[in-house]
Amino acid sequence: DDALEQTINRIFNIESRSWKGSDGGGITAPGFGNFYNMMLPMLSANKGLLVGFATRDGEDLAYIFGGLFAGGYRGLQMSFVEKTRTLGLGNYAQLQTIKYLTNHGILRYDLGQDMPYKHAWGETTKTTRALVINKRH
Repeated sequence: DDALEQTINRIFNIESRSWKGSDGGGITAPGFGNFYNMMLPMLSANKGLLVGFATRDGEDLAYIFGGLFAGGYRGLQMSFVEKTRTLGLGNYAQLQTIKYLTNHGILRYDLGQDMPYKHAWGETTKTTRALVINKRH
């Protein structure tokens, strides 16, 4: 789908101009990039992809995206163009996402991995564990 491809290109373009992308990290890193290039179309096909952009004068400056499922939202990634750091676009993106979600009756927002900047946005933290079972032959 052309619209989804354009959206993904916009996201990657912003990320390439972020502090993460300029260091070769973030979703521009090969592993992450491949992962999100597979995940976003699946979320979109299931009507579970939510993407927001902050723009100024037609220039994309920040993005945020996540997935809707089981009545909640799981934040996946967000980033902003490094030269705009003083504008607080990460906080703006979070706030606009929360407003959108609550206006649409979605009251659970999983911020994902615990990181210090997320403490301002989350009310509680939960520890989860992954269990991998390897069947021996």
